Amino acid sequence: MHTYQLAKNLADRGIEVSVYYSNPSNKNKIENSSKHNIEGLKLFETKFPKLPPIFGRYIIASFLFSKRLYESIDLNDFDSIYAQGFTAWYFLKKEPFNPKIISNLHGLNMFQNTINCMHLLQQKLYQIPALYIIKRSSKLVSLGGRLTDILNKYKEEKSTIFELPNGIENSWVANATSLDIKKNTPISMSFVGRYEKIKGIEELQYAIMRLPSSIKFSMNFIGPIPRSKRIKHSSVNYLGMINDRDTIKKVLTTSDILVCPSYSEGMPNVILEGMACGCAIIATDVGAVRTMVSDDNGWLISADNISDELLKAFNEAGGLPGELLRRKKLASLEKVKKHFIWDQIIDKTIESLTWE
Repeated sequence: MHTYQLAKNLADRGIEVSVYYSNPSNKNKIENSSKHNIEGLKLFETKFPKLPPIFGRYIIASFLFSKRLYESIDLNDFDSIYAQGFTAWYFLKKEPFNPKIISNLHGLNMFQNTINCMHLLQQKLYQIPALYIIKRSSKLVSLGGRLTDILNKYKEEKSTIFELPNGIENSWVANATSLDIKKNTPISMSFVGRYEKIKGIEELQYAIMRLPSSIKFSMNFIGPIPRSKRIKHSSVNYLGMINDRDTIKKVLTTSDILVCPSYSEGMPNVILEGMACGCAIIATDVGAVRTMVSDDNGWLISADNISDELLKAFNEAGGLPGELLRRKKLASLEKVKKHFIWDQIIDKTIESLTWE
């Protein structure tokens, strides 16, 4: 999503953009969204290597993919190379501290919380290319919050960090008049995501089961959550996988609170979507989440004991007068309009990274 929005908005500003991608489905998405300015947008497919099921194959394939990109690109043809994820790896092997190369490692999840021994091992593996890229990059992009702290810890003194958040399209933003709180109705909450330990869904469901009967609420789960992993609760609805954006917007605009209890994140688009739809937010203080969530628009909770922290936030939200909850919802809406609309972010991106 970030690549798509970045390419689209740069092309919309009249900048010539060449996108090197590995997933063919991304080509149609970018073309369809940017066809009014397709002259400034060129797309090149580069196959991601397929390796046998060997230990560390994704890391090896990422290095080979970066090499393929490097060999297919003449750096002299471009003013800047914006490298997402591990794609800068081979470039920085050949061109360390090249000011043209801008590295964005997104969520830096390999330096965040671990959930078990296997996850810890995976993180250690991913730290190998991540540290190599951080230590040899002249320009580094951070989504903000705790991610900037991570980059500052490992980067070289001569490197520069640019804080550039993810953004959302203006079409997501709800009308403030739609945020009126209906009296004597349960608080409506939503969770959007897949069933995965790192997303904190088990802790969320456990917290729900511990809520006192005095807290009246409804909870919608959007995502591919197996039936065997669902809890039985009269106030919980499992809506399954929803791909239609308008349907997701409808659920979020009728929700009071979006819950995002992950152990590790970058800058979740779902939080921006929830804020744009006028949701107050309950989320863990990981990644760049603190740049979006604070006391004024929600509850920023610790990732150290997620279930207990969620229970505390739910109890506070359940006892909140309707007008105070509405203020939090309005604060989300105003914050996203002020800081996280793509029209603003792309201008800051161009200014910060000097696309010359």
